[in-house]
Amino acid sequence: MIKPSQQRGFTLIELMITVAVVGILAGIAIPAYKEYVQKSRRAEAIAGLQDLRLEQAKYRANNPQYAGDLATLGWTDLATDAYVFSVESSSSTAFLITAKPDSSTSTGADQANDADCLVFAVNQDGPTTDGGGSDIATCWKQ
Repeated sequence: MIKPSQQRGFTLIELMITVAVVGILAGIAIPAYKEYVQKSRRAEAIAGLQDLRLEQAKYRANNPQYAGDLATLGWTDLATDAYVFSVESSSSTAFLITAKPDSSTSTGADQANDADCLVFAVNQDGPTTDGGGSDIATCWKQ
């Protein structure tokens, strides 16, 4: 027969301390992970806008004005489901393309909560704050 002092196992206090430590670690790790994921999706938006800017330059070299929509540039579907890209304006001398969070998808809804960098915009000169673009110094650096 085993004596009570020789029993092995966890006490309730030891179990509660373990649960508290795991809770604290999760409280720190989950927000940091979400921020990391938001930054990686920002990079997708930036890469897409840079590609579209190059495509606009190529199109303008052969046409009297910039393309008025993405289909004209041959871009019907981008590789990201977090952002919706659109040509906001175009003329013979300028264009504005934006990337806005796609609230119809779960990843886009997460990006809509990215208060620091909500909308990305690019024109013929590069990143811009026109069209509601986010702070260039903060959001465009990766």
